[in-house]
Amino acid sequence: MYPKIRLTHKYRIFIFVSFVIAFFVLFPLIIFYTAGYRYDWKNNEIKKTGIISVDATPKTADVFLNDIKVRSSLPLRLDNRSPGIYNIKIKESGYKTWEKDIKVESTKTTYIKNIHLIKEKLPIKILGREIDFDQVQKLMFSPNGNYALMTEQEDKIYEIKLINLNQKTVNTLVRSELKTEPKLKWSQTEPFGLILTNKEEYNIQAFNANTKKIIINTTSATKIGLKDIKLKDNGIFPELFFKSRNKIYKISSNGEQEVVTVPTSTSAWYVNNTEDIYYYDPKNDNLAKKSSNLSWRIEENLQTITEINQNAIIATRGNKIFIYKLKRGKINQKNRISASSITKINNPKRWIAWSPWQFWELKPNGTTKLINRTGKNINTIQQLNNSNVLLLKTDEGLKTFNTHYYVKQDLFSTGQIKKVRVNKDRELIYIWGKIGTQTGLFELEY
Repeated sequence: MYPKIRLTHKYRIFIFVSFVIAFFVLFPLIIFYTAGYRYDWKNNEIKKTGIISVDATPKTADVFLNDIKVRSSLPLRLDNRSPGIYNIKIKESGYKTWEKDIKVESTKTTYIKNIHLIKEKLPIKILGREIDFDQVQKLMFSPNGNYALMTEQEDKIYEIKLINLNQKTVNTLVRSELKTEPKLKWSQTEPFGLILTNKEEYNIQAFNANTKKIIINTTSATKIGLKDIKLKDNGIFPELFFKSRNKIYKISSNGEQEVVTVPTSTSAWYVNNTEDIYYYDPKNDNLAKKSSNLSWRIEENLQTITEINQNAIIATRGNKIFIYKLKRGKINQKNRISASSITKINNPKRWIAWSPWQFWELKPNGTTKLINRTGKNINTIQQLNNSNVLLLKTDEGLKTFNTHYYVKQDLFSTGQIKKVRVNKDRELIYIWGKIGTQTGLFELEY
């Protein structure tokens, strides 16, 4: 039985008109909303929404937006986000939390990608039985973190040992009575290294770390230093260039040969991958290419040359790095940054230069960019992975820095760290120093 409700004509008209008005008011609002428009109450205007795209490793990490969990699997895409600032956190058990405030803009996609969460791990001592670290005078890691060279001394007897960090083995390369401590150097990649010793004369030895064999053994009657020697990788047998007085020699599988005579006052020289040789004469302010008319007038009294290509020259003197941009083979712009150290990183190829308080990025085309200033004294910078994350060794320990998102994270902050080296392939950081009461070699997973 229906209730006895009588709708008058006016009441029915009112209901009809109300529904019509509601339709014409709400329908556009619904269309605008589903099309991605939102009202900005702060600025009193209508804006189209943006998108947040997130991808990270491990893929099981949780993503939080303004402390609200949005999803537990990656990658993810968050549509229809009102323009504004959002706090994003990426969390996973056993890893350090990655956090950043991001800006979502109208009609644009904000990407958070190539994020590799850092493991919550502590350093573990390795090779404690194989090495007496009280006898170690010097230790030098190879560029890719697969090997290390170390020098031990007993009276005037020096012993140089090769450590295979992957296999955890130690082998003696050289044991001899010497006048001074041997000098060690690695090639830019692996597995070749260099030992420079001084007995009756200067002895240059190159070795292959994979075979643990000395493959080049030559001498120089005149005094030479590590800056006078360049070691180029060339497959199984390396090519060694060294400068003695005013001549540069090359040693390869074909033997030793003189390649160029340079001015006696030459202070810096450079060999590229195609074995073009450049040398700088500060007496005449001239940087020249061997067997070529190509030369540049440079007045900065260069001490080392880091790179020469068709677009730029990168060189150093003291705590200054000079970048000369080239156009049609001529210098058309010169920049200078105050930095005492520089290291090459890849993917893509570039250099990171740093002083104790700030660091820059240098590209092969000669452009430079200040990345960050810090109140911590920077000792070393290395590439942590193949994205944009750097490892910084400071007086307070190890930190990571993402050059794309400007995110810093503390990695390890106790102990006395002398040297570190990243092994990107195995995701390990090797540490030489003292942690707690133990002195020696340590490995840290990241």
